Amino acid sequence: MMSPAFCRWRALAAAWMSTLVLLACDDPAPVPPPGVPPDDVTGTNDDPRCPPKGAQRPRWLERIVCPRAFAQVAINPDTSLFARTSSVKFVIDLQDDNATYFIDGLRYDLHYNFCAEHLNKPGFDPVGTHSEFNYYQYQRADRRFLLGTITNYEDADVVALEFATGDSIQPAQVRFAFEHLQQRLYFGDELVYRPISRDHELAAEAELEGVIPIVRTEDLYANITYQPLNAGIGYGYLRLLEGAPDGVRPNEIVVLREAPNDLRPVGGVITEAFQTPLSHVNILSKNRGTPNMALRGVFEHPDVRALEGQLVRLEVTPQSWSLRAASLEEAEPYWEQLRPASTFVPPLDLSVGGLPDLSTLDRTAINVIGAKAANLAEMTHITPPVPLPDQAFAIPFSHYWAHMERNGLQARRDALLADPRFAADPAWRRAELQALRDAIEHAPMDPDLTALLYARARARWGETTKIRFRSSTNSEDLEGFNGAGLYRSESGQISGGRPLEDAVRYVWASLWTEEATAERDFYRIDHTAVAMAVLVHPAQPDEAANGVALTVNLFNPRRPGFFVNAQEGEASVTNPGPGEVPDQFILYTWYEEPEVEYLSYSNLTEDNAPVLSWEETLDLYSALQRIHQHFRAIYDPAREDRTFGMDVEFKLLKPGRTLQIKQARPIPAAR
Repeated sequence: MMSPAFCRWRALAAAWMSTLVLLACDDPAPVPPPGVPPDDVTGTNDDPRCPPKGAQRPRWLERIVCPRAFAQVAINPDTSLFARTSSVKFVIDLQDDNATYFIDGLRYDLHYNFCAEHLNKPGFDPVGTHSEFNYYQYQRADRRFLLGTITNYEDADVVALEFATGDSIQPAQVRFAFEHLQQRLYFGDELVYRPISRDHELAAEAELEGVIPIVRTEDLYANITYQPLNAGIGYGYLRLLEGAPDGVRPNEIVVLREAPNDLRPVGGVITEAFQTPLSHVNILSKNRGTPNMALRGVFEHPDVRALEGQLVRLEVTPQSWSLRAASLEEAEPYWEQLRPASTFVPPLDLSVGGLPDLSTLDRTAINVIGAKAANLAEMTHITPPVPLPDQAFAIPFSHYWAHMERNGLQARRDALLADPRFAADPAWRRAELQALRDAIEHAPMDPDLTALLYARARARWGETTKIRFRSSTNSEDLEGFNGAGLYRSESGQISGGRPLEDAVRYVWASLWTEEATAERDFYRIDHTAVAMAVLVHPAQPDEAANGVALTVNLFNPRRPGFFVNAQEGEASVTNPGPGEVPDQFILYTWYEEPEVEYLSYSNLTEDNAPVLSWEETLDLYSALQRIHQHFRAIYDPAREDRTFGMDVEFKLLKPGRTLQIKQARPIPAAR
């Protein structure tokens, strides 16, 4: 280890030589080169003060004079909301004549770590403990340090000054930091300010608009060209599809214009339109362990077109993607490892009849009423309670099973599964599955069950209330098998709408869609043991807003938070229409009060205002906290909180925009 005296001598020598030598010393601060004003930065790697190629990374730099200097202290975040980014953290010491440190992000992943190691100096406010540091340096106006990040967004050609979401930095401090850093960056004239939290945005609009250049998150999002959704490596024959992805196979990498509602197992997905991270296709990709990305202009991309029809290797990373020709020797082990080694027989209990209330059951009833209904039943036991559908009940597996046996459909199903054409002839299989669904829908339902269903619905909700019948199987929300979007739901009404028994039989029949059957096939789920239960509650046709939330920050687990997508009215969040963009934001949970960082704003609201008000956001936050803690205590109480997460669907209902939790399930990847 070099002594402080030697470090000071070497720095002075370097300054005398007008050369920036990158040091690995424990000196509290390097001595700046004399005679070089702060704004004397040239921006070229030919600058004599620019670090030489291959030089050791410094602990910090006082100014960034060239691209090579930026690269020496920058990191490429593997948890960024945006691809192709590089970031440099900075510290401005207001008590030490505004001494500035652009710190090595590999060595110091937190500003606190750098300050604690180097800036605990006599005569200045102490750095303190981590919690003290977070309070004094992020929450108080009379702080010692200004702490932030300079981020280069390559796709958008933007370099932005940013402060942490929970930082209560004042607009005057933002302006000072901006103008101060401009003089110490070779790209100072190109620097812009990106307000991250809603508070930052409101403050910027009120006091900084027209004073310093500002870029909004949604503007960055609109200009990026590459979106990594699920990182990984996949192999398959590259297939470009203009229309629906019919007949795709596990040994294909598919290129699509839009993210479809359903997609059979494939080796990887590339869409031209950007997706929401909570889309069904991305949830399925995460469950399958296959790469998924979006790339603007992918159908015209020369590297993609050149490989059309060939066996390829697709790699998706948080920062970049690659596509190249591959061999069968590479691909075959990959295809095989995607599937479980053995057949899985899902749990099934046919002993429970009637129409049990969810409040009398819990999550252990998955083998009686399916995963969706059992998880909703579990939520009836959360205290304080979360808002759930009114007086929900379930139609257990036993009624579906009896319907199939009484009408000879179980034997028909077994004959279909045993026929060699089921695996060998896709057209025959498609036609026979359609015929089986038709038979399930038209076979007479048990009159006793029908009478019981009508009596229960009439007593609870009256003659004219529209009732929602939702699929709930024993072959979804399983460890390693999500099954998102595979099955169907339907509405019925006692008077003036679809008969209740028709809605029930439609849901039963959806167990045998081509997509669901193919997915279970691929994951070696025993078809003969699958069954359909039905979750029943009032429909909510008049939605003010809807959304999906993950109670884990998948972008950066070190910063605990909830990732939320919300959209106006009934427009889908999981499968948005062409051109539709939802609110996408992170609710950070590591502060005393939740802080919000928006990735995008809905383009369906007036003036692109947030879908949820702050009060509605707080209501949602509170419900998500209770759901997260309740299920974490059940599934994995010993595991770190930041690695467990729930997938929660919610609505805001008219009139009054009241919150309702539609469903919740543990995220397989987060267990």
